[in-house]
Amino acid sequence: MNKHPSLNTEYEDIPSLEPQQVMGRNKSCWCGSGIKWKKCHKDRHIQKGIPIGKLTKEMLLNQKHGICLHPEASTTTCSNRIIKAHTVQRAGALSKIAEEGHVISEKKGFENIFKNEGEIAPRLVGISDASTFMGFCSTHDNSLFEPIENNNFSLNQAAFLLAFRALAYEYLAKKNSLNAIKIQREIDKGKNFEKQIAIQIFLHAYQVGL
Repeated sequence: MNKHPSLNTEYEDIPSLEPQQVMGRNKSCWCGSGIKWKKCHKDRHIQKGIPIGKLTKEMLLNQKHGICLHPEASTTTCSNRIIKAHTVQRAGALSKIAEEGHVISEKKGFENIFKNEGEIAPRLVGISDASTFMGFCSTHDNSLFEPIENNNFSLNQAAFLLAFRALAYEYLAKKNSLNAIKIQREIDKGKNFEKQIAIQIFLHAYQVGL
């Protein structure tokens, strides 16, 4: 088996940011947003800060963006609706651990972290909404995973489909996390230049890591 080229690639250090308190108005901003400085970090210290609750809400909405990740996905083969695809089978493992159609979700507890004054309180969610991601249209989700939903599969086929679904979940999670960085870049509004630097360097490293 041929090894993937990335295994033999030399390590490249993270390209560092070069913070500048004053830049040419039309130059690309030092933070790496790709936006002109005059519309990004110029006068950032006097811009109105955005409430953390509002930023959190925008990030949660961002996580609901979906795309069909079927290998043959296209405008002609996909249905018009991206659905909540289960990472864990609803009729299988989820139903086995559910009580009255609900399971406990720690992930959902994060959504109310500010309302609960920093406490992560797990919440009950219905199994139709538990362990889902917006990774497939209804047509391709049904056709691709039909064998394991109906217990009509070989062991190799099941292993492949479950692995592919996990890979699709991770890919979409990273894609949405990259989009969320655009939202997080505005956290430093109203803060002094030193805090702007610290926040943007962290986000830059996080983006490179993703």
